[in-house]
Amino acid sequence: MKIAIIGAGLAGLTAAWELRSHEVYVFEAAGRIGGKLHTVPFNGGPTDMGAEAFIRRRQDAVDFFTELGLSGSFVEPNTALRPRVYTGGELHFLPQGGVMGIPSAPQDFFSAATNERIANEQPFEWEIGGDVSVGKLVREQYGDDVVDHVVSALLGGVYSCAADDLGLRATVPHLAAALDALAQDGPVTLSAAIKQIESGRSPAEGSVFGAFKGGYAELYEALAEQSGAQIHLDTFVSGVA
Repeated sequence: MKIAIIGAGLAGLTAAWELRSHEVYVFEAAGRIGGKLHTVPFNGGPTDMGAEAFIRRRQDAVDFFTELGLSGSFVEPNTALRPRVYTGGELHFLPQGGVMGIPSAPQDFFSAATNERIANEQPFEWEIGGDVSVGKLVREQYGDDVVDHVVSALLGGVYSCAADDLGLRATVPHLAAALDALAQDGPVTLSAAIKQIESGRSPAEGSVFGAFKGGYAELYEALAEQSGAQIHLDTFVSGVA
């Protein structure tokens, strides 16, 4: 069977890889593959211009990369160095613990109003099995400050997307599961769900994030090569007959 795929971004290349038993043609309007993922050379080594990391606790992603033969290229940040965020004209350490930048307690670089909301968070209705955007959930419980200055910055490095455009179950499934568990037993608060996750962590878990030694180019080049697809660059598709 002959199959045409429009776009040589991550979705298109993954589809080509999944369909590698067929005769696959990929048409890409740009002059390169990778789409939103783009690794460029610098003196200090390859640098990703789009998403630069993946979440190591997503075992499905780790298994997929391993199947592609990339496990030997995994690297992770030095966990002894705490990341910082620039806000209010100063650098501040990101909250320790928490989940993807969502804290369980007030932080010194949030406004007084934000810290009061976190400290006195009110229970909310949560439908077991339901979903919501990460941004909407955190804004409603903690306010804009936490989303705009911390959460979107962290999630943007993984998904090249703002927190308001990312579904909770797709991007932070363990937080959704913690909210489900709380909803079965009684009142639900975001801070209680975060604390539940924090209490179950092992010190040996290491960094939340992982990356590739050679940047994301390793991933999209592996997909392109192993798919066996015929990839046509600089080829704009205006319609499908």
